[in-house]
Amino acid sequence: MKEAAATSVLSPRWENLWTFAVSSLTSLSFDARKTLTSSSLDPLKTFTDIRRNLNLLDGARSRYIRWVNRVLQLHQGQNLEEFRIRFHIPKLSSYSSDVNKWIDFALKNSVKRLELNLGDRLAMNPFAKNYTFPLGALQVSPIKSLTDIELKCIDVTGEVLEYILFNCTSLERLCLECSRCHVDLNVSGLPLKLKILEIVCCPSIKYINISAVNLQSFKCIGPEMSVSFENFPRLVEASFGAGFSKYVVHNFRQLSASLSRLKSLVMEIDFLDDIGLMHMPVLSHLKYLELIVDIPSDESLLYFAPFIRASPFLHRLVVKVDWDGNSMCDSMREPKDCPPHRCLKVVELLGYAGNPGDNEFAMYVMKSAVSLEKIVIDPCNPGTKQSIDEIEAARMCARWLKLRVGPGAGFKFELR
Repeated sequence: MKEAAATSVLSPRWENLWTFAVSSLTSLSFDARKTLTSSSLDPLKTFTDIRRNLNLLDGARSRYIRWVNRVLQLHQGQNLEEFRIRFHIPKLSSYSSDVNKWIDFALKNSVKRLELNLGDRLAMNPFAKNYTFPLGALQVSPIKSLTDIELKCIDVTGEVLEYILFNCTSLERLCLECSRCHVDLNVSGLPLKLKILEIVCCPSIKYINISAVNLQSFKCIGPEMSVSFENFPRLVEASFGAGFSKYVVHNFRQLSASLSRLKSLVMEIDFLDDIGLMHMPVLSHLKYLELIVDIPSDESLLYFAPFIRASPFLHRLVVKVDWDGNSMCDSMREPKDCPPHRCLKVVELLGYAGNPGDNEFAMYVMKSAVSLEKIVIDPCNPGTKQSIDEIEAARMCARWLKLRVGPGAGFKFELR
């Protein structure tokens, strides 16, 4: 779209063609996160530099918002499949009326997928006020066409959320991220078509009780909260993180009836606590398990072996580890209790550091997984920062581990 706009500026005779092109679009996406965030600023040295760069950024943001408004004026009211806004707006008092107009425009054009992301995670101020989604926009426009709503760094009141759930009868996906409004999801007696629900970094939500018999995927990353999993009878995919992971671990037995249906599970864990882990219910349908762990370097990944033992039909295991501290492979305890696992075929260990805890876990998997086809050892973890020396030292330990396994292991040992 930006290329088309540039063409119309360079050649006036193309303006009518660009106007026609805009008017016929059914998908509008305005993504300026790379250019309209603090990360796009030049390195700062003095207070004068900071003021100059922020002024430049404010100017660029104002021009971009004017351009968005111009595009919407040229649009001739075609029904929209998708409307997406992705860029940081820090001074909402100055631009809230523009955002209101964008939402009105999208809803009046019967948009199906609506995404509003007004945050800059690199410069997020926990005390800054988010834009609040306007209830009035929902009440004056038809919203039955909405199938997907994603709101990031936008506050949503309980009244707005209730209105959306009651009136968006085609809604299949709802994503709330970094919303600070005090609201609970408590809608009973209404069967929803919702298939995907994502609640990320919304600390004020303490309770989720909705009747979503069609829900297949649930993602919850944030503090502990109460969730009525029994209302999700078709749930097959889940992702848990932060305090909510601890809630799930500590209540595994109570949640066993719901979690036992999962086929895919992602868990972020930054705590070591035996409660629940040693007495896990059987996850009889689980095929994919991803563990994202942050633990001290003198601990062992064997702590998470109960997850494997509780998943008899697991096919693929991914472990992403961020070690706190450094302890190289000068010592290692040989894992003794390695009950056979007959379905596990692929294991990936990302963030391998050569710690005894790494090697113990790798040896455990290679001994117990009798149908193993491939194990991947990668010192690099996309979620962590490592020096070149740390990565090379880890690779040396991985080579030692590979030699220890030997060429006749019956599976592929891949070192990245």
